[in-house]
Amino acid sequence: MATNDGSTSRFEVVNLSYRLAEETKKGWDNKEVATIISEICQFTDQDPKAARLFLQANANDAVTRLKSSSPRVAHIAKYITTAEPEKMIDSNTIDAANSTIEEMEETPKFLESDPALQLNIMKELMQIPNQKNLDINLVFQMTLEGLHRGVGMDRSLMAIITPQRDVL
Repeated sequence: MATNDGSTSRFEVVNLSYRLAEETKKGWDNKEVATIISEICQFTDQDPKAARLFLQANANDAVTRLKSSSPRVAHIAKYITTAEPEKMIDSNTIDAANSTIEEMEETPKFLESDPALQLNIMKELMQIPNQKNLDINLVFQMTLEGLHRGVGMDRSLMAIITPQRDVL
């Protein structure tokens, strides 16, 4: 997200996103949700109605995608509060929001993915089992580098958990 002065504040993006996720648990009509959306609009210089529509549509899209994905991750969908379609869309909002939503979707991401780098890292990872001495640190480092530079994630973390899933 770019601020009005062109700089980015990733902390502010994370903070606003977290607050929005917490408050939408109480419903999208919650007064605090409107306040948070107003803050998002100040941060992004967007129209509040368009921003609300955009956020609700993305929440609904996330739930749809999660539910149609692997059963191992599909259960996460229950933690995302979706908007009821009849409350989400009205003709006045659609007409006013279309151009703003297009602008928001065109906002550049923090990092761009690099398919060529992804392929190179995958090839290198596939060669590691053929090596005489397995270097697990190299595997982790290459995996994280692939996520960071290849996929375009600005932050990545690898955590190891016990088979009983009780210790990280």
